[in-house]
Amino acid sequence: MYSSEDTTVNNARIKKIVTVLAVALVLGIAALVPTLIFRVQWATDVVSCVFGAFIIFFWSMKLTPLIRYRRFLREIGNGMSRVMVAEFVGFSPDISTHDGVDAHVFEMSEGPKEKGEDLRTFYWDDSKPAPEIQPGEMLRITSHGAFIIDWERA
Repeated sequence: MYSSEDTTVNNARIKKIVTVLAVALVLGIAALVPTLIFRVQWATDVVSCVFGAFIIFFWSMKLTPLIRYRRFLREIGNGMSRVMVAEFVGFSPDISTHDGVDAHVFEMSEGPKEKGEDLRTFYWDDSKPAPEIQPGEMLRITSHGAFIIDWERA
């Protein structure tokens, strides 16, 4: 499911965001210096507030999720994974954030249905297309932590 292309695309997006932040930094400094030289306090306050709000918003909403996704991609490439065969129970269309990655809840059952035991919750990366799986199908999944990194029908 994951390849080096995912890392390349994510790194390119990070570089683009960092470039925008660098340009904003230069423009912010260019706007701030004259207000400091001419000692226009209200203009200094306005430029500082607008610049600070932009940087905080852009950093937290655009850059931080990409950095977390890069860490996630690095971990699944180097970390331990496990394989299990279980029955597919359901896939939630709702998106939740787990470990900084947007994902869908993906449920599997290892135990017998009548006992209702061993219901396992995994996460399916939202950036990957949703699988065409029907409830009740047996699947062999490879997971890293709670994220599914590969799957096939058993």
